Amino acid sequence: MQAKKEHILAAKTVLDFIHTNDHFLLSGHINADGDAVAAVIATGLLLEKIGKTYYMVFHDKQIDRRFNYLKNFDAIIHYVDTLSLPIKSALILDVPGIERLGDVKKILPHRSKIAKIDHHPSESDFADYTMLDEDASSTTQLIYEVIELSDIKIDLPLAQAIYTGIVYDTGRFSFSNTTSRDMYVAGKMIDLGVEPAQITNRIFFENSLFGCLPCLLL
Repeated sequence: MQAKKEHILAAKTVLDFIHTNDHFLLSGHINADGDAVAAVIATGLLLEKIGKTYYMVFHDKQIDRRFNYLKNFDAIIHYVDTLSLPIKSALILDVPGIERLGDVKKILPHRSKIAKIDHHPSESDFADYTMLDEDASSTTQLIYEVIELSDIKIDLPLAQAIYTGIVYDTGRFSFSNTTSRDMYVAGKMIDLGVEPAQITNRIFFENSLFGCLPCLLL
């Protein structure tokens, strides 16, 4: 199943941005949920495979550990005022407005070095490069469109991140935002070794430090 033409064009712009920049800040919204965490981790894994340097930084002091099965989860950094990183560019994910970044907004580079990828209605314009689709189920699904255009091979850790973001924001494919494209992408991730029951049980049925609080946010 082909992605929408506008998805492909926007994804190409983001991929070009990635190839021409480095030392990326990756971040998502405060009170990060499954889509925000998975989108950041999936993007980081993409950057790794391309040979780029990146730093995953969230405002939150602690990220919901239901998602700690995702590769590089423990590499996520909590923002503090003394944080010093050689950031030169940024990919901001699942963030409709700059205030939703919390304190991470303090370390954003100039807007000419920021790309924003999101599926929420925009609240503020802080990036020169934007991939926005309000009809997409999740930001992670949009990240997949970028990955699909690249020449990297999707391995199991990347497939798990992609599947996690989509299954989270579609409510196990039960919400009205679920599309055939989501089912197609999820199916491809399963073919790559993702175990749906394992991820679904971990996210939706096991107890977590925060309970279901992230489900109520963004």
